[in-house]
Amino acid sequence: MMLDAKNGNNLWREPIEKELQQINDYKTFRILNKGEKLTDFTRIPYHIVFDVKFDLRHKARLVAG
Repeated sequence: MMLDAKNGNNLWREPIEKELQQINDYKTFRILNKGEKLTDFTRIPYHIVFDVKFDLRHKARLVAG
């Protein structure tokens, strides 16, 4: 986001929003109802990986681990 602000563009914001929208569209995660508890789960850390493709497209991917 700092790079976008410094350069006056949205080259990274748009790929991030696209990736997060796809995750929502595929219903990858869900919000627990009030009082609902998980009894058997594994916590998986995640982070976003950024890449500039050979044709200069900017990509962002949410990855586990």
